[in-house]
Amino acid sequence: MIMKTKSDLSISIPAIKVFFFGYALFGFNVVSSLVSDSEQSRIITIPYRLSVVIIGIFLMLKPWFLSKKQQVIAHKFKNSLALTGLLIFVTAYSCRVIWDTVLTNNALTRDNSEYLFFWLGISLIPSFSFFSIDISKFKEYFFCCWILLLMGNLLSLFSGNSLQSAFLVQQGRFATTVINPILLGSFGSCLSLMSLFYIWQNKKSINPRFLGYLIGLVVGIVVLILAASKGPFIGFILSALILICFNQINKIKFKQLLVIFTISVSFIFLISYLQNVMGTNFYSRVVEKLLLEASFESLDTQRVNYFQASLTLIDQNLWLGYGLELPGEGYPHNLILESFLATGLIGGILFIYVYCYTLVKAIRLVNSKEMGWLGLLYIQYAILALLSGSLYASFIFWYLLFAVVNPNVKLFNNSRTVLY
Repeated sequence: MIMKTKSDLSISIPAIKVFFFGYALFGFNVVSSLVSDSEQSRIITIPYRLSVVIIGIFLMLKPWFLSKKQQVIAHKFKNSLALTGLLIFVTAYSCRVIWDTVLTNNALTRDNSEYLFFWLGISLIPSFSFFSIDISKFKEYFFCCWILLLMGNLLSLFSGNSLQSAFLVQQGRFATTVINPILLGSFGSCLSLMSLFYIWQNKKSINPRFLGYLIGLVVGIVVLILAASKGPFIGFILSALILICFNQINKIKFKQLLVIFTISVSFIFLISYLQNVMGTNFYSRVVEKLLLEASFESLDTQRVNYFQASLTLIDQNLWLGYGLELPGEGYPHNLILESFLATGLIGGILFIYVYCYTLVKAIRLVNSKEMGWLGLLYIQYAILALLSGSLYASFIFWYLLFAVVNPNVKLFNNSRTVLY
């Protein structure tokens, strides 16, 4: 019988961490592409969800007794105000979830067990494993995420079925059997952002790897356009602008301006082509609403009603909050309003603090050649979740938030070496 030594474990644990990082964030994009029948989707997706929970629990518990180095990490966590606020908020929100689904019989739009599974199982428990990020492995984290995103986006494009075709024809938006247009658009946006990050950091050296990331950029943009969702599009544009602005020390040179102009024109041409050939209504759903109808009166009436109803209930239940959802409507499609609705004034303030802290930290991380891509991904999902997400089901947002709030993920004064 062969026994594994401590050195064997020290080698295997980092590899599992790297794999889990990409697998938890973007593995669903790949797994869901294997589903062709919506009625049997849970046969494939539930085992994936359970594997994320099991590996997450293992990584959450295992590192704390592998070495003395973890004692130093634990000491840093104790001194983190943002982390303390985060832990208080998730505890308060967890109490709300348990109260509304187990201890009372409040009318909810989903089955009560789904809230428990989505929040505790899918979102919260795996999130704690993102505290164990190894900052020396960011090159491996980057590649694992990028390759899973590329695989998922390509499978979504080329594993078409009658449901996808009908959805594209009827609504002008691309979706798969399991993934809705918003989530699919976010996967396309993330692939584009990670590819753009590599291209921007290595724009002086054109090689086969550079061309591979250029293909990834194109594939991601195509999926983003076909999905025709405003949230992912806004997140992509703002994240790309932050990347360009934060990495420009000198004035943009003529050649760089030419490249930007060429990409912009190509982007407009690609939109027109997909609009005419494939039927996507990206222009009418995104461009017109953002640029031509920017007034408050033109906002989605249903969203405005959600906001007004949320504010009324928050005012009536200021200290302890009202509940998980708006009665008969579901979540209010705004994380900040939802935090006040579910946890009251103190919980809402804590969430705003954590949200703003991590968003500012992510923007600062964009300037890092090692961790800038993590900042871009968080900005993308922070914007998307704020516009369209719910607290209990925005699992990718929570994973990235826990990763960014980690005190070990930070900018170092001399960390300017190129790892990618």
